[in-house]
Amino acid sequence: PPQNARKKKPRHSQDRGQASQALDTVQALVGRAGDLIKAQEPALGGRPSWEVFYSRVSSVGMVFDAVETILSSLLAKAKMMDYEALVGLHTLASLTLSIYDAAETVRNSTAAFGFKTFSGASELPQGHAPASWLSAPAARSALLALCRACQHLSGPSAGGGQGAEGPAKLHALCAYLLQAQRTAVLASHPHTAEWRANLKEYTENRQEVLGALLRV
Repeated sequence: PPQNARKKKPRHSQDRGQASQALDTVQALVGRAGDLIKAQEPALGGRPSWEVFYSRVSSVGMVFDAVETILSSLLAKAKMMDYEALVGLHTLASLTLSIYDAAETVRNSTAAFGFKTFSGASELPQGHAPASWLSAPAARSALLALCRACQHLSGPSAGGGQGAEGPAKLHALCAYLLQAQRTAVLASHPHTAEWRANLKEYTENRQEVLGALLRV
């Protein structure tokens, strides 16, 4: 064979590389989220970032700010079909979906027992849903960024055979994005500036992500 022919990596070597990149992405996300929490709570400055992240459940919403930071560093490489970056994008999308799935389970469980899961619900007009960290601006922004990024996870070259997972991740992320944006609209007092801004965001992004789903 020609000397400049590119050798294909053995399957077991590729699997190890994929697992290593996935772990690196998890560690980067946990570390960044922990750093953001510590920045808001100076008393935690001396503790490891990963420990702060796992011990501050009430600050879990910070993970969405961390998602966007990690995503921006992966996306440029992923667009060039860099294998490690594509694996990182898959991992980041899976982590975000897992966080939402877990939060939905907790919310449904507490609602079944009649517990109030969100504060401030009594201040809203009747028939309007309370907002939560699942529909906060940072969450909506991160979900939209991931939806856009996941369009690069489709196709046979995306992430070493993981391309088939791209459309499934995109569909799930789009569903959570539209749910979060709809909740933000319903949590706003009607006909206020906030309500109009949230409704505009929901309408525009719904058109964008539904169009993306039709193209994959």
